[in-house]
Amino acid sequence: ASQPWEGQSIGQPSARRRRDGTVEVFYAGALGIGRAAEQAGVFVAEPEPVLTHDAVPFADGPPHSPAIVELPDGELLLFFTVEIAGRQAIGRSRSADGVLWLTDPVPVLTAGPSGSLDDLGVSAPSAVVGEMASGRGVLYVYFLTRASDGKDRIGMAASFLGAELLEKSPAAMYAPISGVLLDQPSVLRFD
Repeated sequence: ASQPWEGQSIGQPSARRRRDGTVEVFYAGALGIGRAAEQAGVFVAEPEPVLTHDAVPFADGPPHSPAIVELPDGELLLFFTVEIAGRQAIGRSRSADGVLWLTDPVPVLTAGPSGSLDDLGVSAPSAVVGEMASGRGVLYVYFLTRASDGKDRIGMAASFLGAELLEKSPAAMYAPISGVLLDQPSVLRFD
């Protein structure tokens, strides 16, 4: 940790390759989500976070567990985990330029109803853009689910590009048989 807002440690990175070929990494610190950009082969952290609790009015604390994805039109979506009344939820911010971020007024994914695979909350998003056989673009968001049955699973929500609402799948994408502890799913697209 090199910036005062980061606290004692940083983590939960999410990277993307920018159109100029350089890489930028979004990461969690004590007071929010920061960004480090590649400059001449070295990553340099910005002095201030790109997203703090002040920008997420529905959250009880700072955002963490970032997931960055660039849409085909160049818009950036930053998904993140927050705490709301003791449960985790996933929020979303948007940016056209990577500098000004606008956060949705409510979380995009929240805990499901009692007895569902995510009735205690959702967290640790990982986002990727895909394409259907028809050529239509789809945004997929994978996430960790917590359930009152004591099991963690990997869930998934999706929307067509241009749609606002993410629709959660009622089934888990992955559910460990035994002994596997889930944490921070990560999804990559290979062309």
